[in-house]
Amino acid sequence: MAKSSQPQFVTQLAEVLSPEDVHRALLLLRGDLLRLSGDMQRAAQGRDEKAFRGATHAICGAAGSVGVESLEQACRAAMTRHDFDGQMQAIANGIMNLVEQTLADIAVVLSAATGRPTT
Repeated sequence: MAKSSQPQFVTQLAEVLSPEDVHRALLLLRGDLLRLSGDMQRAAQGRDEKAFRGATHAICGAAGSVGVESLEQACRAAMTRHDFDGQMQAIANGIMNLVEQTLADIAVVLSAATGRPTT
């Protein structure tokens, strides 16, 4: 896959990591996002603010560690809110849209690197 067609965060990783390390970082990020987004959704459904803030904090860290800025910023905004005013599920849905886009980007990059689709 040509660098210009990669998501910006993958291009940035490729500038400082070997292809093997980029692959490993993307696999780790994918696993973290799947687990943590599930935690976030359960917390939002249960209206558990403490767990919700914890999950968004963890997603923020995972996203920030590899440069997924839009996801990092959305999580940072969510975890620093003082009051959710019944908006926790809507906020979680917005973050999930960004998580799903990031997972789709990862799948495309990993598929191109391995020559087979990823799940």
